[in-house]
Amino acid sequence: MKFSEQLQAQAKPIMDAINKHPFVEGLAKGDLPKEALISYVQQDYLFLKKLREVWASAIRMSKNDEQVRFFWGIIEVILDAECDAYDAFCEQAGVKMEDMKNAIPSPKAYLYEAHLDQAVLSGKMFYLLAAFAPTPWTYLEFTRHILDSDADMTNNPFKPVLDFYLNEENYAGPTFKFIDEMAETATKEELAEASQFFLKTCELEWQFWEQAYYQQDWHFKEVLEASRLEMTK
Repeated sequence: MKFSEQLQAQAKPIMDAINKHPFVEGLAKGDLPKEALISYVQQDYLFLKKLREVWASAIRMSKNDEQVRFFWGIIEVILDAECDAYDAFCEQAGVKMEDMKNAIPSPKAYLYEAHLDQAVLSGKMFYLLAAFAPTPWTYLEFTRHILDSDADMTNNPFKPVLDFYLNEENYAGPTFKFIDEMAETATKEELAEASQFFLKTCELEWQFWEQAYYQQDWHFKEVLEASRLEMTK
């Protein structure tokens, strides 16, 4: 069994929970609370800005042209195509995208960003790829789960979003390929650490849906926002 297949098998309980999450089920039904959509867009917009920084670091860490092209391609997608999904969510929520860009990262998003920073600071591409892989993989898996189910997509306003998420195959597949190549020369300790990075990211993906659906945020958010406003005057 390839190492990437082992990772996916280990993550099955988390992936099953993502498939059953009320936010993901809402995508399948075409019905989600306005507040959940707004929370998701705000936090994901900030998170993708962080991913740009992560992949800029990955380009510097790359060992060959294939890796450089791959990571640069991800940056281009983050800069452009992801907006299509945001537009669909904002339209359903009745808000404008430009009003979604000034949020503060939620505690879960803050933890997710710190987790990726740890992978970058390790200086090991193997760990960074393991930490990133669940991002396209979980989206691809729950989208396939929805489209393979009996859910009626005829009038589902999120169908274009789900079609867009199928493009994650373009990133999940190559990421797992790189991981398997590096796993061939990795030590047992490195394999174990890579597994931890992968599984923690899977958990954080579940947490991301959780915090969006239930609008989980800083308890003293008003204090944070007031301080930011005061310090930027």
